Amino acid sequence: TDGNYTISFRIVDQESTALPYASSTANVSAAIKTTPPATTLAVESLSPEFDTVGPNNPLRINSSVTDPLATITTLNVTDQAGKTVFSWDLSAATGNGSYTIRRWNGTDQAGTNVDNGRYIITLTADDGVGNTDTTMTNVTVDTAVPDIEFSSLIRGTTSDETRYLNSSSTLDIT
Repeated sequence: TDGNYTISFRIVDQESTALPYASSTANVSAAIKTTPPATTLAVESLSPEFDTVGPNNPLRINSSVTDPLATITTLNVTDQAGKTVFSWDLSAATGNGSYTIRRWNGTDQAGTNVDNGRYIITLTADDGVGNTDTTMTNVTVDTAVPDIEFSSLIRGTTSDETRYLNSSSTLDIT
């Protein structure tokens, strides 16, 4: 059971009789901790009308770790092959239950757009004595620039690639 304990040691002879010296006994305080840190992870789009991540639609990543010990906490974004594309060390900011907020916009550590696809956001906390907790969520990245084509213009005019419209114009875009 988790808790603080006192462990008593004594040196004995072959018949299990304690030796008559003061230095033959000692008490040591020890703490047993088997409970892992508690992690929470919530990911939300800053533009709720979009369901993918990209440079113009970053995510807000809310994370929290609760543990009585200082924790080693990391927040990672990995691709489907397991390669880390973005990472934060949250060790100094977590442990006491307060939320840490980070934003990610579909780029790697160098600021380059990552490939389109599914990514895993992972929050991991380690209390330093062997207890860990990990929370994960999946996100989809779409950094491709859409192709826009003007298919028809009714009651308007085009000059040098510029379309001029008025309130009665119709412009079809595909």
